[in-house]
Amino acid sequence: MHQAKIQPIQVDFVPLHTIKRIPSGFICSLSLRNP
Repeated sequence: MHQAKIQPIQVDFVPLHTIKRIPSGFICSLSLRNP
């Protein structure tokens, strides 16, 4: 039940079209910069 509640939040926070437009390398850079 908890997973079902978290899933919609993740999709709403990071839309699929945003992930497709932004290169994975750029996301990795943000992850490394932000703790």
